[in-house]
Amino acid sequence: MSAQPPKSTPSSPTRPQAQAQAQAGGSIITEPTAGADAETQALHHALIQWVSSFSSALSRPCSQIDKDWFRLIGTLEHTPTPASLTSSATASSSSAHWIPRYNNLKKLHRLLCSYLTDVLGMPDPTTSPSRAPILLDKIARHADTHQLALLTSLLLVVAALETSVQARLMQVIEAHLQAASVGHAGMLDRGDDPVVSQVQVAQLLMEKRQIEARHRQLQQDYEQLAADYEMIATTSTKPRLATTSSTEILHSPLSPTSSTSLSLSQSTTAAAATAGTLTADLTIARDECRSSTHARRPGAQVGRLGRSGRTGTHVKDQVDEMQDVGAQLARAQAQVEKWKARVAEAADVKRQVKEGEEERVRLKAQGDASTTSSDVERERKVASEWEARYLALQEQHARVVAEVESEVARERERVGELVEQVRELEDLAAATRVQGESLSSLGESSSSSSGRPPANDADLGERAKLAAEAAALRAQVADLRQERETMHAQFEGHKQLLAKARALIVQANKERAELVEQHAAELSRQSPWHRPNPLQPQPPLCRIIIRPCRRRNPDAFPEAIQALQLQIEGYQRETQALWAENKALRDQWRREQAWMASAWYQVVSAKSSGVSVGANGATATAGQQQVGNTWLAQQRRLLSEHIMKQF
Repeated sequence: MSAQPPKSTPSSPTRPQAQAQAQAGGSIITEPTAGADAETQALHHALIQWVSSFSSALSRPCSQIDKDWFRLIGTLEHTPTPASLTSSATASSSSAHWIPRYNNLKKLHRLLCSYLTDVLGMPDPTTSPSRAPILLDKIARHADTHQLALLTSLLLVVAALETSVQARLMQVIEAHLQAASVGHAGMLDRGDDPVVSQVQVAQLLMEKRQIEARHRQLQQDYEQLAADYEMIATTSTKPRLATTSSTEILHSPLSPTSSTSLSLSQSTTAAAATAGTLTADLTIARDECRSSTHARRPGAQVGRLGRSGRTGTHVKDQVDEMQDVGAQLARAQAQVEKWKARVAEAADVKRQVKEGEEERVRLKAQGDASTTSSDVERERKVASEWEARYLALQEQHARVVAEVESEVARERERVGELVEQVRELEDLAAATRVQGESLSSLGESSSSSSGRPPANDADLGERAKLAAEAAALRAQVADLRQERETMHAQFEGHKQLLAKARALIVQANKERAELVEQHAAELSRQSPWHRPNPLQPQPPLCRIIIRPCRRRNPDAFPEAIQALQLQIEGYQRETQALWAENKALRDQWRREQAWMASAWYQVVSAKSSGVSVGANGATATAGQQQVGNTWLAQQRRLLSEHIMKQF
């Protein structure tokens, strides 16, 4: 034997091919060869000793035992010899007693089955009914050739050996396998047998599934044709004598048992014959049923009238939804009235501010009359409290105005939705009117069709029923028109109310602006404690407070006056920083509001007037002359004026 690894022969099976053969259930073990030479016998006995001497190191999970197998089967990477197997068995032998060998073989068999099931996805050999169980005790005690061959073939399935080595070992196993082991054999093929690849097996399975699906489709077509034939035979008014061939075909359907026995060609021929026969039957039945076409026309008319009635019901549902929207608008109007009442509270705010100013003037006069530091401190605290109260009232007024503005914006969106719904209702009313006219013409045509009397009483009843349904639909159309006019009147009233609310909001904003300007003028004239414009530089507050006291009594409490001066200067620096930050935030908010108004106007105006925006931002407007006169342009101007009045 050569020590170099032999080249793999093309006919030797690979590991995926062996797995495919094992899954297909094929047996590759043949009859035992008659005259095995002495070398084969020696190799077989060495293989028995090698397999039966596996140590107990195979105790890890089935996904990690490849390393142990590579270590144990490493000596078989080249062409095996009795000497190499004997040396491996001697090196790996742990005990000469049969009980340790039995335990090791049991553990090896369990790990092999787990690897085949969990890793390779193959069926478990221990639960397969077509595979005989491996008796490990016979291998451990008596070195049974047949059982050892089964265990060795199972081991070689998952061993990553060369194909030539696997073929050689399988020849050794087959040489000493009994004839009864033909159906329970291993999973590797000999080198001279034809190889069936997994791709070919998958192709055969796919063709089998396609043939079965085609057969089921043909059977379903046959059953459908038979059902159509029975329906035509029962609805036809004139009896017809069926031919012997079609009767035989109809009375012998394909059952699951018979379809299994028939071949695919026979099923196809029977289905084609049945289809031809049924086609002729359908032609005859169509000629026979032409006479009863006039009798089925009123039924079609009734169906069309039913569909028209369902359309009218749909319009009625739309009108009900419009009424619900009107109720929601009424509730929104009540909410607007509530916010108007809150805006009316601005007069109370003005009165409270005036009272506060009068109280401040009085306290200021008292502070001027007082010469003590305690009086100055008390007056300063009172003035601070009134200033905080005024700021709180101003914030409350601003919050109320913001809420009213948000409510008006929401009402504007609701009015837009109502306009769209009214347009949809107008379209539905027009469609309903057209359908009513078509139904009236249909009733007149049905009453005077072909200028001859009805054939029987059934036709008279159906025509009367059609006329009644047409009259009911016309009445329903008239009701819908009346409801549409009512909804139009309600919508116009809502628009007027919304215009009044918008005018009230503008008036409230004007009054608030006047109140703020008047208050600022009064502060600039009367109060040294408040600055008329916080954005312009003013003298420090310490000079306003301390300078009059120093003029009255320059030698009184110099340390207290200096401490107070430092404290007030610190407060003044913090206040100036806060005012600067507030100015920056306000400018940023104003820019964002202006950008938002401009973008809102441009996008909505583009959608409503047919503007197409190009890739470079250029717009092509169809009606560019009247864009400034649209309702959106007016809204933009109002929003811009509102933003300018805010600041």
